[in-house]
Amino acid sequence: MGCLIALFLVLAYLPTLAGAAVPSTTGLPVPSIGGTAPIVWASTTVGNTVYAGGHFNQYTWQGVTKTQSNVIAFDLTTGAPKSFPHTITTTTSGKDGVLAVERSPSGRWLAIGGKFTAVDGQPRSNLAVFDLSVPGGKLMPGFTGTDARVLSLALTDTRLYVGGYFTRAANVSRKGLAAYNLPSGALATEWSAHLNPGGQARALLALPDKLIVGGWFTSIRGVTYYSSGAVRLDTGSVLPWASQSPTYPIRDQMTTTTPVYQYAFTYISSLTTDGTSVFLTSEGDGALSTPPDIEAFLEHTAAVSPADGSIRWVNDCHGNTHDAFPMNGVLYSVSHAHDCSNMGVWGQLPASECRPVLAETTSGVVGPNGYTVPGYTSFTGYGHTSQYAWYPTLTNGGGTPPGGRADPTWTVTGGSGYLVVGGQFGYVNGKAQRGLARFGPVA
Repeated sequence: MGCLIALFLVLAYLPTLAGAAVPSTTGLPVPSIGGTAPIVWASTTVGNTVYAGGHFNQYTWQGVTKTQSNVIAFDLTTGAPKSFPHTITTTTSGKDGVLAVERSPSGRWLAIGGKFTAVDGQPRSNLAVFDLSVPGGKLMPGFTGTDARVLSLALTDTRLYVGGYFTRAANVSRKGLAAYNLPSGALATEWSAHLNPGGQARALLALPDKLIVGGWFTSIRGVTYYSSGAVRLDTGSVLPWASQSPTYPIRDQMTTTTPVYQYAFTYISSLTTDGTSVFLTSEGDGALSTPPDIEAFLEHTAAVSPADGSIRWVNDCHGNTHDAFPMNGVLYSVSHAHDCSNMGVWGQLPASECRPVLAETTSGVVGPNGYTVPGYTSFTGYGHTSQYAWYPTLTNGGGTPPGGRADPTWTVTGGSGYLVVGGQFGYVNGKAQRGLARFGPVA
């Protein structure tokens, strides 16, 4: 989380890595989104095309502004817009529009989820699938949606998995998780993996042998899991996962001590993999019933075993982290990071500043985590990886975000050495550019 917190300094930091393995921090041409409070919430890359979804109604490219509703496609290596002539209709603003975008392994299917009512004028309740083998993407029939927001998606080439905090999918009782068959769009009635009442599936990752679920919950199918778990791809039956232990540190942590928390949580905000590790990002918050307001729990990145969820390393920066993307041995993350002293690098930034894009090695543990911030969970028993000295500047205004550390970045994707970041920023390295940024390989 992080707006105003107690200030403290670390007197010495280990140096960060040189930036040779990461893209240039120079922003490359890319469409600039527009509309009322425009934002990009989610993105994915299919071949050489980036698909980005959010809440916006236009984009500007090379001085020309065109209408585009909540989803845009553009070339990864040139930034030029591509044809994706679809209109996603939402009735409100804020955390509405397209909140999740995901592709199938073959690249044929593109799924979007969120809070919307129609696609191309056809009723669609928070969920839609497109066939990308048809130029421009064909909207698929079926896939009857949900009664509340879809927050996460995962696909195989024959099934779509949907997560959120809905209670019904395709007019059938489904608490937070559902599956649909591809390409028919029919609900997979043989698959069931309900969350506890009030649970939210905010992240999904389909591996060859399991579906990993992350979010804010305490059970799947009535079996204890704290914030993350694993189920079978074919039936949704539960599988062993390290988060079933009450001592697993990346988990829902509600306290009943005095003074009690008015609210307290930590949830997994994204899941991704490089084929060797599963990487998660986490957000945490807590507020005491009496001042001062304090924060706790993991707010950055971690790597776990894809076999059982056991923790491999924890990069314990502070500042809620929303998404991550591994590429060429580097894990890129987007957040409002404001203190990475636990990793032995830079410490607490001023209250109005953050570093919204970070790059860290995916392996090579150099820990353990060091400095422990008062009011936060301690991860001193876990190792961490190394951070690159790579800090492009993305801000919500001309330099300082109004109202403290507003989150400028929300999603990250890429490929072939190019990185794409989406969010609600209005400037990239001091130059006007809204909602999308693209960075390329060092020349």
